[in-house]
Amino acid sequence: MESPELYIKTPLLHSQVLSDLVSTPVYLKLENVQLSNSFKIRGFAHSILERLKEGECEGFVTLSAGNGGIGLAYACQLLKRPCHVFVPNFVSPRILGKIKSLGAIIHACGGGKDYVEKAIDFAAQNPQWVFIHPHENPNMWDGYSKMIQEIKEELPPGTVPSCIVASVGGGGLLTGILNEINRNGWGSVPVVATETFGAHCFNKSLEAGEIILNEPMTSVAKTLGAACCTAKVLELAKVFNVISTVITDDKAVEACVKFADDHTFLVEPAAGVSLATVYSQLLPEILSERGFNISDGPVVIIVCGGCDINLEILWDHATKFKLIEH
Repeated sequence: MESPELYIKTPLLHSQVLSDLVSTPVYLKLENVQLSNSFKIRGFAHSILERLKEGECEGFVTLSAGNGGIGLAYACQLLKRPCHVFVPNFVSPRILGKIKSLGAIIHACGGGKDYVEKAIDFAAQNPQWVFIHPHENPNMWDGYSKMIQEIKEELPPGTVPSCIVASVGGGGLLTGILNEINRNGWGSVPVVATETFGAHCFNKSLEAGEIILNEPMTSVAKTLGAACCTAKVLELAKVFNVISTVITDDKAVEACVKFADDHTFLVEPAAGVSLATVYSQLLPEILSERGFNISDGPVVIIVCGGCDINLEILWDHATKFKLIEH
């Protein structure tokens, strides 16, 4: 079907500042400049368009701790389709306002898996509405995987990264990355999967060997606060070189502040946690502990973006962690 542009091919920016910190080239995949300011639009746009190939429906339903709801609402607004978004109780007023401004019907739920269960129940009782799970959905993964195709095209010919760094919430993005590096010959490239303490359900699940709920959600990186990670990402993590890394909130916020100074972009702590691997100069050791060498190729960081940030929010975070003076 012919449709408006729902997402763009984002730039891959070489960062000299970050390269100098780890003595190897660092490239930034700028998903923060996506049309919805987050990579999430890739997955939802692809999922919606694939479903509409099968015929019309009443509208779409998802659950989200933040940017996924914005991604669905943005795509549905452009395609003139209604949508429902079920959110947990820790979603910020800013995110709620963004989702509402795009015309979505918001269902505010409790914590834990309450919003997940209510979204699934709604979809079961209203089969004319199509439920798009933000993590457990192959079409979402395929939408995200195109990012890796773009990175391969944007890097110098024949270049293989020493690693890819990406933030993890529910694991949909990581699943898409792992699927695609396998398809394009980068299957041995380590993927550093970053989370903040208090939102690290993937790390806890990986260590336990089973899905562990993200309870309680205590991190300032609220949009990483998936109820749990997808089973698929745990399966793939056993096959590929996935390095789970958990970083403190203050390091994630500090990276956001430095990134704003260095690159004039405001990003959430959910994106800052990946940038923190370089800003805090943790990445060389993270890789070497698993037998990898950062100098084997350039570093690629997925700057996942997100809307839960503005000057006031960043200032509040930075003063909370005593990163700047009043």
